[in-house]
Amino acid sequence: MLAVDKLLFMRFLVALLVWFSTYFGELPAQNLFSVKLGSFMNVTAADFESLGMLGYVHGNPQSNGMVDVYLGRYSQASEAAPVARRVVELGYSNAEVVAIDLSGGNKGFIVQMQFQRGDRPVDWGKMAAAGPLFLIIEATNIKIVTGIFRDMSAARAALPDIRAQGYGDAFIKEVNTAVLHPVGNFEKGASKAGIVPQIYDAAE
Repeated sequence: MLAVDKLLFMRFLVALLVWFSTYFGELPAQNLFSVKLGSFMNVTAADFESLGMLGYVHGNPQSNGMVDVYLGRYSQASEAAPVARRVVELGYSNAEVVAIDLSGGNKGFIVQMQFQRGDRPVDWGKMAAAGPLFLIIEATNIKIVTGIFRDMSAARAALPDIRAQGYGDAFIKEVNTAVLHPVGNFEKGASKAGIVPQIYDAAE
């Protein structure tokens, strides 16, 4: 009987952690991991479309005009390693697992607008009407969010307008800002400049 009670209690704790993560923010972590494909010139995400089944393709533009291109984000290096091995087999010989340090992030509030597979099309122009766009990347999936709001009050003030734009299921989350990847022209398929994250109030 005690064993059954302990099992039920553990299941309750797991369910509680999942619920808390979904509605109040990302679970704390010191690092995420991604697969770096390499540095490239004059590319967009569309140039790596064939890799979408392995992970969401995203880029960090550099000051020299190059773009560091990454595939997916993972909570454990062991999850990223098979992806790295596969892309090496596909010809990206410099692909490697890299750590994303989350320790430099700050607490921030965002509104999650949409969750989808990364290989599905996105109307970035329409979504940008809600505000600056960021991604929370989970392997092959993405959460499209807007923000970053300074506090919960600012996020709550913006939420009705965001929902009125067609995102009726949008909700507020508190996150470590280091998990947010800004949606730049690499992801949109336009020119190569990036977006600098900003903190703002709903009235701005």
